[in-house]
Amino acid sequence: MNESTFPKTSIEHLEDTNHSIEHLEDDKPSVEHLEETKTDDLYVQHSVTSGQVSDVSISKKKEGHLKLHRSIAVGCQFQVFLASHIVSRDVIGVTVTGGIEPFLKLTPSEYEWSQAALYFTYAVFVIPMALLFAKSNPRVFAGVQMFIWGLCCTLLGICVNYGGLTADRVIMGAVMSVALPVILQVTYESHGRFEGQFVIACSWAVSWFMVPLFALIAIALGLITDGKPGWAWMFFITGICGCLQAPLVWRLLPDYFYHPRWIRKHGEDGYQLFKKITEKHYAGGNPIEPIETVIQGLGMALKDPIVWLTGAMGLFTYNGIFSCYGELMTVTLHVLKYSPALGQCIVWPILVWSCFYCLVQNWFSTKYKTNYPFLLANYLFAIIGWALVLCTPSHKNFWIKYGGAWFIIPNMVAAMPTLACWLGSNVQGRNRRLMSFAVFTFITNWYGVIVLRTWVATAAPLFVKAAWVNMAFMIAGVVFTAALVVVLKLKTSHGAFVYLL
Repeated sequence: MNESTFPKTSIEHLEDTNHSIEHLEDDKPSVEHLEETKTDDLYVQHSVTSGQVSDVSISKKKEGHLKLHRSIAVGCQFQVFLASHIVSRDVIGVTVTGGIEPFLKLTPSEYEWSQAALYFTYAVFVIPMALLFAKSNPRVFAGVQMFIWGLCCTLLGICVNYGGLTADRVIMGAVMSVALPVILQVTYESHGRFEGQFVIACSWAVSWFMVPLFALIAIALGLITDGKPGWAWMFFITGICGCLQAPLVWRLLPDYFYHPRWIRKHGEDGYQLFKKITEKHYAGGNPIEPIETVIQGLGMALKDPIVWLTGAMGLFTYNGIFSCYGELMTVTLHVLKYSPALGQCIVWPILVWSCFYCLVQNWFSTKYKTNYPFLLANYLFAIIGWALVLCTPSHKNFWIKYGGAWFIIPNMVAAMPTLACWLGSNVQGRNRRLMSFAVFTFITNWYGVIVLRTWVATAAPLFVKAAWVNMAFMIAGVVFTAALVVVLKLKTSHGAFVYLL
């Protein structure tokens, strides 16, 4: 063996070894890249839970696109959701003028109690359902909720006895009870303190515009007649439409902006944008990860005078809508022998005007960041309307009552989103806000029981006692509005958070 070759081979071996080590070092960034990719979802989740993200710049064009896209997505889906809700609850769920009483051989009292059963569970189940919603995906929850009440509407078409009718309405009321908190919470989660009000007003106003439109279409198709078969077809069509709309709501309603799936789709800059929007005006009291639990939020809501005052005013307001539209106008026209088609044609212009009135009021309320002047005007105009309903000449002339309805219905329709958003803009904390909406709705939803136990068949067509109840509620609305302003000013003077008047 040549001795000189041994050192040479050793040197070459060492060089090859060093080359292999360098090759491994070159591959090291690739391993790190794989680790970063693997933990990307964990980073997204950490960004959400910690509330800390890097400062990300976003162009004005993209900012406008994200905000507009989200507002349209939320507003359009909730308009469908709310329209189906109102039609199912107030038109299909009640069906007071459809001739079902004689078909089912029910007394007027029995039929009224079956209606009250719907609104009883509609009020009682709000808070338990809100607790369930807090633990659920809002898209799935809203879709399932809509499917079940569509199914209940369909089953109403085959109910042929008092027990079945009442049981169906009990289930429908329980499922539909939390619709308003769902709409308010999801909208406020996406729009912050000021931007959500007009989105809610758009969904609300257009829904009330569409309620009589559905009735007119049903009349044109011959589905509303003076017997059960016509109503049964309307039950089936409305129920099936609700079931078919449910997957659309589930599919098209956007996730919360802090959901990892939404962040992956729209980027961290989109998350940062909505994080700033939803926290900026709440003085740091609206963190992505709430400091209060859902149960603690419920306790805070129950102790908050703002929630109870707005809830009572919500009851007064919704009672005014349902009393005037669902009872005073619809039932009186039926008692006076107007056909269903003509009755809806007479009432519909008021609802059309209510839609525009609601949009204009809430546009200016949002623009000037104030609510109480508009609510005071709403209740004062409604007092004028109920005075026209109660005056002696109106007992002999229906058209005086009809003139009063032009004061009552538009102002009550416009007042409801203003009032709900007055509450939403003055509650810090995401879980606390959800449970505040739930308690607010719990109080408000008792309006149905009150209406159906005051607007009784034996008092038709004058309904003097029921009209006086509404007059008292409108006067109380003025007083409660003033009281709430005082409460908010006192709270502002004792803390750093500036409450919205």
